[in-house]
Amino acid sequence: MQKIHKKNKLTTSLFQHNRLNWFFCLYCEVIMGLLNVLLSWLIQQLMDAAVGSPTALPLPLLSWLTGGMVALVVLTLSLRRRVLPNFLQRAMVQYKNRVYQDLTQKNLASFAREDTSLYLSALSNDVASIEQNYLERSFVLVSHVLVFCTSLALMLYYNPLMTLTAIGLLSLPILAALLSGSKVAQWEKSSSDRNASFIAQLKDSLSGFSVIKAFQAEEALFQQFADSNQELESAKRAKRRAEAWVQLISITAGISAQMGVFLIGALIIHSQSALTVGMLMAFVNLTGILMRSIQELPDLWAKRQAAASLMHKMETILAENIEDEGQTVNKVLQDSLTIRQLHYAYDEGDEVLQGLDVEIAAGECVAIVGASGSGKSTLFQLLMGADRNYRGEIYYDQQELRDISTHSLYDLLTLIQQNVFIFNASIWDNITLYRDFPPAEVNQAIRAAGLDQLVASKGQDYLCGENGVQLSGGERQRIAIARSLLHKNSILLVDEATSALDAETSAKITRSILDLEDLTRLVITHRLEASLLRAYDRILVLKNGRVEEEGTFDQLMESKDYFYSLYTVAQ
Repeated sequence: MQKIHKKNKLTTSLFQHNRLNWFFCLYCEVIMGLLNVLLSWLIQQLMDAAVGSPTALPLPLLSWLTGGMVALVVLTLSLRRRVLPNFLQRAMVQYKNRVYQDLTQKNLASFAREDTSLYLSALSNDVASIEQNYLERSFVLVSHVLVFCTSLALMLYYNPLMTLTAIGLLSLPILAALLSGSKVAQWEKSSSDRNASFIAQLKDSLSGFSVIKAFQAEEALFQQFADSNQELESAKRAKRRAEAWVQLISITAGISAQMGVFLIGALIIHSQSALTVGMLMAFVNLTGILMRSIQELPDLWAKRQAAASLMHKMETILAENIEDEGQTVNKVLQDSLTIRQLHYAYDEGDEVLQGLDVEIAAGECVAIVGASGSGKSTLFQLLMGADRNYRGEIYYDQQELRDISTHSLYDLLTLIQQNVFIFNASIWDNITLYRDFPPAEVNQAIRAAGLDQLVASKGQDYLCGENGVQLSGGERQRIAIARSLLHKNSILLVDEATSALDAETSAKITRSILDLEDLTRLVITHRLEASLLRAYDRILVLKNGRVEEEGTFDQLMESKDYFYSLYTVAQ
């Protein structure tokens, strides 16, 4: 049911609050199509009037009809010039907004398993195809179908035998369109998939540029780029060839049908005199109209199907989500965070956490230490609700994590990691994340996070650059702390936030975290410095997914057990 619901929301977003524009666009295409056919009738009347046929309308009336038709064409084209851009703009704005909104509703567990390049491709390359081939060409498709039907009706009126012959011959290009349309759709999807893969490879190489240079891997990465580029362009070439094949079939079949109609028409005209000169000219013009429709319909239909397949792909991706259902938890931890017999494995049979038991009192400041692979970061990911397929129990006060909605959980706690993401925006926007907060609250968070000197020297509107390139590591971490304080999360998880910083900056950031009040703080740290470790209320020492030891720094040093060994080696 969820998949159907997503599909309905996504496809209808193109037309939501946009139906009036859609109606007028369709109206313009219908009028232009009918006028196109009316032109053939008017040609017939003018030609017959010129040779003095008694069946023709009077020339003065025909003059008024011609002027009226020209005026209607001008008015219709003027209206289309206004409403079509409006329709396309609103449709694409709403479509992309819906895609992005549904994307942001995914939780961490489902999003973490996906390739973000799929969304980059869908919101850049694919939307261009949807706009042009699905929306804009749909009106042209309707116009061609209408012209096709009305032209046939007028041709039947002029000469049924010639018209039936034309129908038989014109069925060939129609059949070609139906048979080849699915092939073009397959190649369009393949091209979209290759584009997503290309974007993913490019994004990786740009993100890891410093690593590439440091290890002199330019040639190897260039080869990867060249291979991905070749695959993308090959897929696009295959799509173009498929489109050219469809066009070749339709043009060949259309020319064959046209020549056949002319041949049969010549025989009929030669054998009987029922046709007037005007009817002959009208029939020739209508046949040309049918030929143009036949030549364009296969390509229009194939590209529309191809664009629809891109929409279906995005609908499928967005539907793959873990439903965020659950209870609302109190925004402030009142009692404790309790973990009971927690087991978790990334791969079956290889548990990272093995019966972990922990209880953290509200307001406590706890350091978590342990060797690499002891389960520290995995514990934090589970506390953040990234994966609820664990054994055991995680309680926030009296509510088990599986029963808490993700939205409510993130009102309770936040995570600061080593690599803080900074938007290419101002310091102020990076702290507020583009939301409106009272300036006094923002300034208070800035002071508490130790950002007041940075703001005083550079200003709150200072641009941080792409992923904070204009800031130091310590400044980025302080922005992350300010975000949490402004959001008023009750629990702050800090995962190796200072590991990439120098000792002095690391100590300052750690001290800032320790000095925060009215927060429950869990800090994973690899820096075993006595002066800082003594400031924690308690230290949890993890080993092989379990709590090996716990206590204050002095208590653990006195016991001279596992923590004592870790500390001694680190000095």
